[in-house]
Amino acid sequence: RGQPTAFEVRRTAGTLNPGTGVPLAIPGLAPGHEGLVLEMGMQAAGEIAHLAALASPRIGIVTGIGTVHVEFFNSVEGIAEAKAELVEALPADGLAVLNHDDPLTPLIRSHSRAPVISFGLEGGDFRGEGYAAGSFSIRGVPVRLRVPGRHQARNALAALAVGAHLGVPLEEGARAVGEVEIDRRLQSLPAPAGFAV
Repeated sequence: RGQPTAFEVRRTAGTLNPGTGVPLAIPGLAPGHEGLVLEMGMQAAGEIAHLAALASPRIGIVTGIGTVHVEFFNSVEGIAEAKAELVEALPADGLAVLNHDDPLTPLIRSHSRAPVISFGLEGGDFRGEGYAAGSFSIRGVPVRLRVPGRHQARNALAALAVGAHLGVPLEEGARAVGEVEIDRRLQSLPAPAGFAV
């Protein structure tokens, strides 16, 4: 049906813990929904694998590897291995979207049988250039975010990568991410670990 620029999408509600939010979001899918966006966080190995088994994602985004919940793992590499459970769950004709700027991305990439595209401010297939105060350009297309921060720019680049994969022209995707606003109460929270679509 031509180039889609908008989809009927359901997402995890509010700030529910992913272990609760994912199972609650899936039954709410209606015939008109074209996609489901789920946050898949974890505090232990095996949790993302469990959530992915429930959701059967076709596209998985790993926004980065941080040290949140490092007390539950032996190392940051252990966290990366746990997050790699998302890309392991993707089908061979799915898509893994990974943060080029994260030094542990090669470890996660090694777990994917699906094609991989990358995003970042330092490099990647979808590279944001000239970042300053919430603005950057990608492939000559200017992007101005309402939510500043390098992590938010990377999140926007990941969204643009998925949009392009689904047929959304980059110019339209750039306008859409530029309209996103985030609840001020969430500004101090770290960026989510990963998403499945």
